Amino acid sequence: MDISISMRKKYFTLVETLMSAAILAVLGGILSAAFIQMHSLFETNSVLAVLQAEGRRVVRKISYDLRQAGNISIVKDSPFPGTDSISYYLLSVPGFDNVTDSPVWNPDKVTVCLNGSSGALLRSQGNSTLYLSGEVKSINFSNHALDSSLYLNELRLALSLEKKSSAGKLYRMNMTSVINIRN
Repeated sequence: MDISISMRKKYFTLVETLMSAAILAVLGGILSAAFIQMHSLFETNSVLAVLQAEGRRVVRKISYDLRQAGNISIVKDSPFPGTDSISYYLLSVPGFDNVTDSPVWNPDKVTVCLNGSSGALLRSQGNSTLYLSGEVKSINFSNHALDSSLYLNELRLALSLEKKSSAGKLYRMNMTSVINIRN
């Protein structure tokens, strides 16, 4: 009898094996759920970081132009409802007329607007067109005449950006910037 009891202790019983398998299954489920959640958070943060960087780049480019611009005109709901376009003139390369000491403006008007067919944000001047972004879904401008909370030399730029993740989830971000216009 002593030998059979010692033989039983060398092996796991069926109940012990099933219990350990059940515990491992529960732990595996918990770990996989945590991994899926972390992957989802990583993807969300990655897409939002890309949108934020894209929005900042667009705001920086438009702000740079507008700080040097003259004769700014905003067209509301153009080229389609819910989005605006803006037109302005920039100083020409020499900047000032040597005789009159007044600014010399480039005759080619600059226009920033969304392209209705492609959804791209474009900056056009003369015969050249610069692609600014494909993530911008609407762009709105306000000045003192449209929004009395702004000073006379301020312009508000509001962007709405969208991007789909690799999983097909749509992310949206809104950005607003107030630009001090010098001219």
